[in-house]
Amino acid sequence: MYVRPEHDQWSFVEARSRAYDGAIVAAKHLAPYPPGHQSFGKPADRLARAVLAAQRTLVVDPGTPQLSSRAVTRYASAARLRATGGAGVVSLPATPATVVNTVIRDRFVDAVMDDQRLASEVAPPYFEPRSRQDAAHRRNMQMLRRVISVQGVQRPVAFLQVTRARLIAGLVTELARDYAATGVERVYLRVRGGGEQADAAGMRAWLAAVDAFMTLGVELFPDCVGRLGPVLVHAGAAGFSTGTMFFRSAPQALLSRDGGGGGQAVSVESHRGWREVERESAEAAALGPCPMPSCPVGRAADPSLDDLREHRLHTLDRLAREAVVQDTTTLIRSLRASAQPRAGVWADVLAERARRIA
Repeated sequence: MYVRPEHDQWSFVEARSRAYDGAIVAAKHLAPYPPGHQSFGKPADRLARAVLAAQRTLVVDPGTPQLSSRAVTRYASAARLRATGGAGVVSLPATPATVVNTVIRDRFVDAVMDDQRLASEVAPPYFEPRSRQDAAHRRNMQMLRRVISVQGVQRPVAFLQVTRARLIAGLVTELARDYAATGVERVYLRVRGGGEQADAAGMRAWLAAVDAFMTLGVELFPDCVGRLGPVLVHAGAAGFSTGTMFFRSAPQALLSRDGGGGGQAVSVESHRGWREVERESAEAAALGPCPMPSCPVGRAADPSLDDLREHRLHTLDRLAREAVVQDTTTLIRSLRASAQPRAGVWADVLAERARRIA
């Protein structure tokens, strides 16, 4: 399981490294802080350096779909995005038409690769495709082949981002063969508005995407999916990422004016599985001790916010490790026992899938 840290969580990722295997850091969070920012003048790459100091795998997401937003040149929240190497070599907003020229496109790819120089993997820039025939998909394939042809010691990977509607329409499964044809071994899949709140249609589409890539020998790694992740790992996904509070679903908006994901309070992930409860609720008080012996949740009277964040990560990691070895019937029973409506929907889809396979 990989964590999707927030821009200021460098202390957390270094001190709480036992809770995750790797981290996916947005490229903009390695770019210089703009004048007026509270961290202006501080090391721009300290979040990425903290992951490396924790001896965990670092993946850098180029985040280039955001460069195609018409608001990218106006929003103050996009200042660090505009300061990335990739943004500096193309006109903004960047679209597939911006990089039709091979020289410009290769310069864009090389700059984005340089943004990832601290990472163990390297991905090309990517646009959000609408169909297999559109220019965004063609540019994505050209840029991926460029990375594969010039990469050195870093492992070439790809990011693919689609909307929830296009996931459900089957676009990801349709694109799988094209990604496999490049020789890439892992694809990180981001679905805008399609993480741990997945309904039955979304769940079926996620499972179909995992099946399509796995059949072709390509690892599919769902990004920003929260507690949906362990279920997808059971189905064959290579892993998953989640945030400690935000980033449990890829944002619905391509680019947010405030740069964030809302203002929800930190909740308590139930270690009984598949749901969260409010911090001050009677249900939280009745949870009992976390199975992780060193975890203060259920033991200390007032665990810190970082304790709750770490608890979420190691709870989801435990569920994923259990899901890998569980038979589908056992996982379905666990999901239904949570009495969480969304988990019950996932259980029904898994049962439907198991009947179809049988």
